[in-house]
Amino acid sequence: VNQITQSAPIVGFAWIASSIFYTTYSTTSFLKYEYKPPSHNILPHYHRKSKNKFHHSSTSITSSASKSFAKIIANRPALLTLYRFGGSLLLGLILPNPFAFAIKWQRTFDLLPSFVLPALFLFMANYFNSISLDRLGISLTYTTKCGIPLFTVLMSILVNGKGSIPGIGVWMSMVPIVVGIACASWNSPTFELLGFISALVSCTSQSALNVVSKKVLKDVKVSGVEAQRVMVSAALGFMLVLTAFSSLTTLKSRTSREKGLSPKLQKQVDNQAAAHPPIPLTAMAITAYHFEYVLSFLYVSLTEPITYALCDAMRRLGIILCGKAMFGGDKLSRINKTGIGLAIAGACMYALNK
Repeated sequence: VNQITQSAPIVGFAWIASSIFYTTYSTTSFLKYEYKPPSHNILPHYHRKSKNKFHHSSTSITSSASKSFAKIIANRPALLTLYRFGGSLLLGLILPNPFAFAIKWQRTFDLLPSFVLPALFLFMANYFNSISLDRLGISLTYTTKCGIPLFTVLMSILVNGKGSIPGIGVWMSMVPIVVGIACASWNSPTFELLGFISALVSCTSQSALNVVSKKVLKDVKVSGVEAQRVMVSAALGFMLVLTAFSSLTTLKSRTSREKGLSPKLQKQVDNQAAAHPPIPLTAMAITAYHFEYVLSFLYVSLTEPITYALCDAMRRLGIILCGKAMFGGDKLSRINKTGIGLAIAGACMYALNK
């Protein structure tokens, strides 16, 4: 196992393949899952707004506890982010040696103060990315995230000063990225303002995470995998606070909206509010997130930054193509397709110039 984890080609392939196929399928399926009662639904306004829905009958494998939990957290992106952080923390503590749980927990707790700021950006990057995927879909979300190099450069200048200003080649690579994102968004059938803003916030947060975490890792001197475990524990704390606040608001809103409904209608409302994805799908979404991030940190330590950046650009292209093949969706125009190509080409140019 140690030899495999030290092999850059194996780790790199596992990271790219798991991200393209496993993460794309599990994440999108989780976000788009929707409960479909056996009879005709007479309350369509209680359905979540989404163009691509995953309908399942009431025989889906879902526990009563998870249904009750889903009633409290009606926001699917928030539910996904909460599961991701909580599940990744648990997996990080028990793998590969469950007997080291107590030692890892104490180590995580000791390092927590140093990683609060990077964890905040990790939380924002993941939460707003889930919102964007839910509202925009895979293609436009991952095309927008090709703007991470641009935001990273601007963030580096802001944090590190004039000494981090890049050369003309790096600035030139930003042109196709910006133009590509604009073309991909132009009159796109999946474009939605809130989703696009969420993608930009996620992009900016990821860039801030790249800059801030690099400085913290240099100061604290811990491995990338250990840093990920510490950051995800703090990010889980941020997510729990947001969940508690949004849950209270959601419950109050639902109570006032459902007041006076007949027992039959109330049952349908409860069923639709409890549209919790099946447990196997939830487990897939959690493990996909954890292993994608762990493999990413491993690959960063095994290869050159240029190689990593180029592989990341190809990974995004693979996610876009795979997502389109798996889930279909509205047809993209020629301008949209050109924009996707330009954005990815710009990301490759950035990696080569950087």
